[in-house]
Amino acid sequence: MINYLTALQVNKSVYEYVQYDSEVEREFAKRLDEREDIKLFVKLPGWFVIDTPVGTYNPDWAILKHDGQAPQDLYQQIVTWAEEMKVDASLLKAITGAAAAPPADYVHHQG
Repeated sequence: MINYLTALQVNKSVYEYVQYDSEVEREFAKRLDEREDIKLFVKLPGWFVIDTPVGTYNPDWAILKHDGQAPQDLYQQIVTWAEEMKVDASLLKAITGAAAAPPADYVHHQG
């Protein structure tokens, strides 16, 4: 369920709204959504952790920035990452759907 008091409507995420924990995060998400080089971003769940040599790290965001790859390659990398990270089934379904049908403006601009 979305708490609309702490959610921002965006276009470049796998969900229509991004939950934020502070005004700093809200502004960060807003700016990501406005940037042309950012193709996809998501606020990561609290259970998502990365093992590091000094312990676990819980990143707040996953951000996909365009680096000149073909659209199909870019979105396939997202799906592969999501499968390897064993993300939540509903999130994986949304990511896979985005990979199968990348946003029209992305395909149009990238040719």
